[in-house]
Order: sequence, then C-alpha cells, then structure tokens
Amino acid sequence: MTLARSDPGAFWGQPRIIASIAMARRREHADLLVRHPYDVVVVDEAHHLRDQASASYRLVNVLQKRFLLLLSATPVQNSLLELYHLLTLLQPGIFRTQKESGAPT
Repeated sequence: MTLARSDPGAFWGQPRIIASIAMARRREHADLLVRHPYDVVVVDEAHHLRDQASASYRLVNVLQKRFLLLLSATPVQNSLLELYHLLTLLQPGIFRTQKESGAPT
C-alpha cells in the first residue's frame, strides 16, 4: 500500500512530491494539498489546464505556489482563449480582461 493511500496527510506534507494531477485533484487529496505552500509546482501535460472550468485548472490555480512551470509537447490548437487561460495561471492579472488578451469573450 502506498503512503498516499495509507497516510495522505504524511504524503502531501513531504517537502518534495511527485503525483499525478488525477490523484491530486481527488477531494480527499486536494483538501490536504492546498494547505501547504510550495516553492515550485511543475505540471506536465499542461495543455490539459486550458479550460478554466476543469478540476485540474481549479486545483493548480488555488495551490500556494511561488513558481509554476507548465510543460507540454502538445501545440496550442489556435485558440487564444486556451492560451489566455494558461497565461493567467502563470501570471494572474497579466491581462486585465479577457478581451485585452485578444481571446474571444
């Protein structure tokens, strides 16, 4: 049995964590995860965060993080709105409004 299953509090309280976003966004894990401050959060397959309504986006957005590194080998599919959402995660307030970014409203 893994530490994440046997003692989620101890697992998420470690100084370095490697976990899937699918596991992290489960309510019992996300509630623990958001309590801790992190220096760096790295998200692989970050193109899955392109929708602000997704559970993954909402989780990454509320994490207490100093730095956020988004990794993806999947090209942006010509949607300025998706790019707007990713940039907003990286630097909240980079655009005052969605319209200012050039993304459709």
